[in-house]
Amino acid sequence: PNAIEEVLRYSAPAQYMSRRAKAATVVGDARIEPGEEAVLWFGSANRDEQVFPEADAFDIRRANANRHLTFGIGTHFCLGAPLARLEGAIAIEALLSRFGGIRRADDSVLPRMPSLQHRGVRSLPLLVERT
Repeated sequence: PNAIEEVLRYSAPAQYMSRRAKAATVVGDARIEPGEEAVLWFGSANRDEQVFPEADAFDIRRANANRHLTFGIGTHFCLGAPLARLEGAIAIEALLSRFGGIRRADDSVLPRMPSLQHRGVRSLPLLVERT
């Protein structure tokens, strides 16, 4: 389960969302007026060194991996989050039970999907070992 949380933290499928302010507010040094749009970068928040020490390192043993904001927070929390987690767990368990080992085929740069908002790769070449 922690591996899934670390994947979601490290490489959130949705990198940002925008919201329109209903009231004036201040975030950090920025003032946001009513009607203005604010862009919330999950990908950046999930790499906050104050929350995740060595945030650019992928570590499935990270103690607080589940503190990511990949699915949002509060009233904007993703209703599909439990299903996404379950699907990930089932897929990983199926792969690990079927194969003796799984690793990347090489260290080449993975071809990314052409999108600022969504993060994903076009392909992930793997080598698998039969059990």
